[in-house]
Amino acid sequence: MGVSRQAHYTRLVCLRARSERDKAVVELVSEERRHQPRIGTRKLLHLLKLPLEQAGIQVGRDALFGVLCEARMLVRPLHVHHKTTHALITTDGMPIYSRRAGQNSGQWLCAVVGR
Repeated sequence: MGVSRQAHYTRLVCLRARSERDKAVVELVSEERRHQPRIGTRKLLHLLKLPLEQAGIQVGRDALFGVLCEARMLVRPLHVHHKTTHALITTDGMPIYSRRAGQNSGQWLCAVVGR
């Protein structure tokens, strides 16, 4: 097998301790997410610092990301569309006017069809 009996059982103890830690962290995160559903992982770490210390749990940023990823609790970022230019002013500072008559004033343009 290649692994000593002592190493095997030590690993089992570590895995059990880690799974208990992960359950406690997920419980704290889900409690916070009930109030703020879209809160991110870094802010969660900041907010849960005191409860984690009181529970005797040491978890860093990367470990918290790993725990939340395994629990499928990571928040997907929203698609944000950044407006790079102002639509009414060109690069030379002159305003852009539409060629359609009456667009801004509410007037209607009717075409008369002659027969």
